[in-house]
Amino acid sequence: MALHNTTDRYKYIYGSNVRKLEPEEKKLQKDTGAAVYRSTRLQQAAMPDRNRHLSTAEKARLRRNHEKTQTFDGRFMVVAVFALFLIAASAVHYVQGMSRINTLSNQVSVLKTQKSEELSKQAALRTEIEKSVNLDEIRKYAEKELHMVYPDQKQVIYYTDGADDYFRQYESVDVNK
Repeated sequence: MALHNTTDRYKYIYGSNVRKLEPEEKKLQKDTGAAVYRSTRLQQAAMPDRNRHLSTAEKARLRRNHEKTQTFDGRFMVVAVFALFLIAASAVHYVQGMSRINTLSNQVSVLKTQKSEELSKQAALRTEIEKSVNLDEIRKYAEKELHMVYPDQKQVIYYTDGADDYFRQYESVDVNK
């Protein structure tokens, strides 16, 4: 889209987010320090005097207030330095907290691996114990040393309970079933 005349170009610029063009005279005046003073004086002259209805004392008061706002304020600087100190301290505290979290998570992962290793060792020891138990030796020892015998068919009682209610476990067992 070619914008040939200046009104179309300015309409386009003013209708978008692009910065407005400055006139050439302002650009020239910004090059030197004295020109800046002249441009502000020209702008003040072009603006209507808003303080025309004020008395000279009020104008002087306004001028003093303006000068106070332009001077260095030590209290503001102390508050700003204190705020920066608080921000820096909170940032250091945050970084230390994140470092502590990372350290603790690394420790947790190390402990988890140690736990899994210990569980695998425990399982290996359990299978070794189960293999070392010889049921034939236990039976022989019980029969010879303790004089134990297997029960006869008449001595064996089978009990079946139809209910799975665990509250009935303390009831008397009926032998005649």
